[in-house]
Amino acid sequence: MKNLVKINLKRLFSNIFYIIGLILAAVITFIAVKTGHFAGILSVAAANNMMQILSAAIIAFFCIFSGAFICVEYSDGVIKNKIAAGHSRAEIYFSHLITQLIAEAVMIVVWIIAGDAAGANIDAAFIGYAFRTFFYVAGIIALLTFIGMCVSKKYISSFAGVGILYLTFNFMLLANYLCCMVFYETPLEFVAKIVYNLTAVGQWFSSIYLGAGEDAIHLPFIGSIVLSLLKIAVFTYLGISILNKKEIQ
Repeated sequence: MKNLVKINLKRLFSNIFYIIGLILAAVITFIAVKTGHFAGILSVAAANNMMQILSAAIIAFFCIFSGAFICVEYSDGVIKNKIAAGHSRAEIYFSHLITQLIAEAVMIVVWIIAGDAAGANIDAAFIGYAFRTFFYVAGIIALLTFIGMCVSKKYISSFAGVGILYLTFNFMLLANYLCCMVFYETPLEFVAKIVYNLTAVGQWFSSIYLGAGEDAIHLPFIGSIVLSLLKIAVFTYLGISILNKKEIQ
């Protein structure tokens, strides 16, 4: 599997769309934070909040990118050749998941470096937020890998990713109201928090406390990480199970 990951990474770092994504992550973060400082709009704390808000773009990027990147191997016949070379389907699946997680980690590092260069305070608390961000984005990457490996059509996979992003964002607008006004301080409060944080967009909202009270939607740090790991495990298990039965053209 190590060789499969190396092959995928070589293709990743020569992918123009991914390179553009890294450049935009750096430039937009730097300009947004730096401009705020110059204009006297942002304090250091507010600059960190700005960075947290901008982290939503990482979710959006992978919703478009992951499925299309994976599905190219179907259209080019690469996956069929890998199987013929003796690699198991589980190895192929894991190699793509690991590649996407490395791609995410690199983008997060670029985002942090750009914010630090622009004057944000990259302290232990912010690194903790970045760590949490990695895991909740990893959760949706696991879903997108599942879709890409099982659907095998890049346009369908990309449209599905965009659709998931659109639907979950709009669902959060309703969920904010339900968690704050209906379920808060009721026996269903904990269940409502779990449901709210099942999506990457939900965890993003609860991390920055945007549009709802902190107590109504916020999961503790460890709870957020565990929930993300559970999502990764479930989608990976389902994806490998389906891929093992899939007829590769």
